[in-house]
Amino acid sequence: MIKLLGIMSISLFIQACTATPPPSTSGYVPRSSTMSTPSYSTDRIKQKREAEFAQKLIAIQQRNPVRDAHNLASQGNKYLWAYQSGRGGSTKAPGLTRQQLTNLRGCSLVQLKGMGDVIYGDNHLKYRVAARNYAKQFNLAILPYCR
Repeated sequence: MIKLLGIMSISLFIQACTATPPPSTSGYVPRSSTMSTPSYSTDRIKQKREAEFAQKLIAIQQRNPVRDAHNLASQGNKYLWAYQSGRGGSTKAPGLTRQQLTNLRGCSLVQLKGMGDVIYGDNHLKYRVAARNYAKQFNLAILPYCR
């Protein structure tokens, strides 16, 4: 009797693992039968991020880093722009030497956005160059306030 129950349990388990569900009327269409790219595809993510960085590029090009630094310092808001150089790399602050960064007092570090390992396209690359240039001028302008 126990052997029979064991065999029946195993056969039901195997049958359940190989069974296919009945067709659904929920409107679900398998991915292979759709022609559009799903919203989570890498191409859509790249396109979306590229559009975002195109807007950020325009915004950063319209700013004045020296004026921004002096305005923030006069309000007591003193920080330097920095980023990580690669995975597990060192912290870099554009315009500052390693020694200046090590001896820094009175200013915190704020991470530049968009400086990760992935470059989504031309707009992102242009933004990264513009962001580093902005950060360099900003950091040099605010550095006297950090002592």
